[in-house]
Amino acid sequence: MTKLSVLLALVFCLPSFSTIKAQTRLENDKVPADLLITLRNSGRSFVYTITITANGDWSYHQNYSGLPAVSLPDGLSINGKPAKKTKILKPKLSNAKLNWLIAEFEKVQFFRFGKDFPQEDKNEFLSINHQSTETISIRINGQTKEVSNYLGDFTKRTALLRDLAEKIRGAGVWNLQNGEIPDNFEVWYRITDGDKIQKDFKIKSNGEITESYHLSKFYPEVGKNLPVFIKSKIVGKLSKQQLIQLIDEFEKIGFSTFKYSPLSKYAGCSNEPILTAEKRTHINVQINHNRQMYASLYENCNPKPETDAAKFEYMANEIEKLLKTIKAIKIN
Repeated sequence: MTKLSVLLALVFCLPSFSTIKAQTRLENDKVPADLLITLRNSGRSFVYTITITANGDWSYHQNYSGLPAVSLPDGLSINGKPAKKTKILKPKLSNAKLNWLIAEFEKVQFFRFGKDFPQEDKNEFLSINHQSTETISIRINGQTKEVSNYLGDFTKRTALLRDLAEKIRGAGVWNLQNGEIPDNFEVWYRITDGDKIQKDFKIKSNGEITESYHLSKFYPEVGKNLPVFIKSKIVGKLSKQQLIQLIDEFEKIGFSTFKYSPLSKYAGCSNEPILTAEKRTHINVQINHNRQMYASLYENCNPKPETDAAKFEYMANEIEKLLKTIKAIKIN
């Protein structure tokens, strides 16, 4: 057999990557009409499924009560006056966002996932019992691929699929119909030093930024000083475009993964911070379906690149930039 014939034989026997990539490749940035992305989480107490369709609809279903709403019930009144209902927006992904999500599947070579891909490091990995399993699937250009991911494992494969799953979840958190901002959107940004509150800002859905002021008061029943709220005032206002840019930044770093935790060595700090009376930054976000996300970072963390701690520090810097732009805080 000639060298040419051997080469041709090899080419025609290698459908793998080129064929796989073609399954998700877009033509003229047009989203395939059969696109269907699903994420199913099978936990110990409940199961939920997220579905994304070609027209950008993002839906969430769980086995017992559905996605919780934050709107007030009919007939509720406050001080004799009807309470204002919270406007809940339906997640809606643009074609650009769908294209971005498809590209994320390509980036991890999702159609290649199997027994031998991705290749794991030789080092032993940690596994925790009784964790939930996530199953990701995509149908595109007539092809379907489904991959399960046990969340108790700490491997390269698990990390890639966790990140992809969070992008699917996050698409419904940050991307809302007609680019509108939910009534209940709020960002709380605070810096504390032990029992003292040094900075306390809230950014509301209408762009208003309020700053709260506190003093310390000694409480003998607990034997220490605690902050006492004094007053708050409006110190500036962001435009709708600035608010949308802020939301985009939260999505970019995957802030929806942060849930009520101080970030420490395991989140990427190069040294273990002292967890007592330490200066730290707090960020809390509420958006749409009453989903609250919170994390805090200690001042002496020294984040390693591409870690949760580094992402949090980046977001804190972005908020500081906005506050300086509207002169809510002084430029150092």
